[in-house]
Amino acid sequence: MEAIEALRSAGAAMQYQILSLAAAKHTACLLTTAALILTSGCDEQSGPSDEYLEMKDAKKHLSALVAEMGGSSEYKFFNVAGQNGYAWVIDLKASRFTPEQFDKFIEVLTATNDLVAGINLSGSAITDDHLIRYDAAMHGRTLMDLNLSGTAITDKAMEKMDNLNCLNNIDLTDTKVTKPAVDDMLARRRNNPNTFPLFKNPTVKM
Repeated sequence: MEAIEALRSAGAAMQYQILSLAAAKHTACLLTTAALILTSGCDEQSGPSDEYLEMKDAKKHLSALVAEMGGSSEYKFFNVAGQNGYAWVIDLKASRFTPEQFDKFIEVLTATNDLVAGINLSGSAITDDHLIRYDAAMHGRTLMDLNLSGTAITDKAMEKMDNLNCLNNIDLTDTKVTKPAVDDMLARRRNNPNTFPLFKNPTVKM
């Protein structure tokens, strides 16, 4: 998929925020802490800036990397209640990616300062350590849907998942995650001031 959109105005840095739809709740999550800052891209006289071209290349790199990992990606535009923004929806179902590939995935997300709205990791090679590194890198702040079904994820990952501020649905079927670990994770969310109030109790499938 094409991974970058033209910037709207010349010369000035623009801030894009995602307002995520929670289908089950019919509400939105304003990602004020996870705003994507896009630097100036096009000048009417000089054309695309170096920063714009570098970001465009990085987004193409991410799409190519996800494909190399055996998955697919879509960079989607969100327009909800007048708020505009872009985020990735990534499908790595049944992917047998290597630890090195997943670390590169995090690295490229960091380089592009991109947001991710959904990841399907069902049946993939995801591990506790992978998920903990992803959460620590703060790329999960905009994550609404996370499918971990049929993976080797355990309570260890649940103990560290504290930055998924907009998580609305998580699928943990056929994993080693226990109910006490999920209950503890949900309790931390309820007490975490960075978690949006309407998303303190995401739907958990076990």
